[in-house]
Amino acid sequence: MAYQPLIMPAHWYFLVIILPVFAYALMLILFSVTLLLPQNNRSENSEPVNVSVIVAARNEAENLPLLLTDLSRQNYPKHLLEIIVVDDHSEIPVRSLLIPNNRNLEKVKVLELEQGIEGKKQALRKGTMEAASDLLLFTDADCRLPAGWVREHVNASLKTGSTMNIGLTRYSSCKTILQIFYYLDIVGLNLCSAAAAQLKHPVMCSGANLSVNRDLYLQLAEKLKMHLPSGDDVFLLHEMKKIKGARIQLLRNRNSIITTIFPSTLREFMDQRSRWISKSRYYSVYF
Repeated sequence: MAYQPLIMPAHWYFLVIILPVFAYALMLILFSVTLLLPQNNRSENSEPVNVSVIVAARNEAENLPLLLTDLSRQNYPKHLLEIIVVDDHSEIPVRSLLIPNNRNLEKVKVLELEQGIEGKKQALRKGTMEAASDLLLFTDADCRLPAGWVREHVNASLKTGSTMNIGLTRYSSCKTILQIFYYLDIVGLNLCSAAAAQLKHPVMCSGANLSVNRDLYLQLAEKLKMHLPSGDDVFLLHEMKKIKGARIQLLRNRNSIITTIFPSTLREFMDQRSRWISKSRYYSVYF
């Protein structure tokens, strides 16, 4: 029997392919328009305050020194900026990456997780407990920061009275077809998360660009599903939304947008998305 190719009626192609693509494009356009809405500030007070930047690091010997250099170049008073790096059992210890004669790295406080305790959530919790500031900023070891990153988070907290600020992430310039795909993917995620936050109903955020009140973080730490390897950001966001009077602010200024590296392989990209999807069954009705 000769092979007969499967031919769908023309309207099936519209329903299966064209309509979803059109709907997704329309959604992104609507989300983009939403970002044009103004943001309301409560106060114009933006005096500098003490800030603690917390980074969990595991085997980031190549990326961490670059991040620390970016932190050393922040246009924020150095005496008010505390940098805490928590070493999550790296093969090359973080302490060995801090060159004593490098003035960019000399003010970094390094903590190490105890044996039997591991994972990003445990590292962030340890850094939070050791932090000396009321305002905590979180980023990842493989990120690059603009010089105004810290100041943008501080200004948002002081001007709006926010208890949590969520920023956006982007990839560096694209060089391959696969990287273009990754870039478009993160643009779509940014538009969705930013628009939801702008409409006062944030549903997701990135732990690579986040700031929060220290007392609230410690209050919610036990509810962050510590047994799961990821979700330090989204679970925190969902728990924060349950607190009466909590104010979650979206940062839109270009100085608040950080840059992260592309996934090294398609498999790494798919594994990351699989981890994100696997957390969805733990999301509450506040999602």
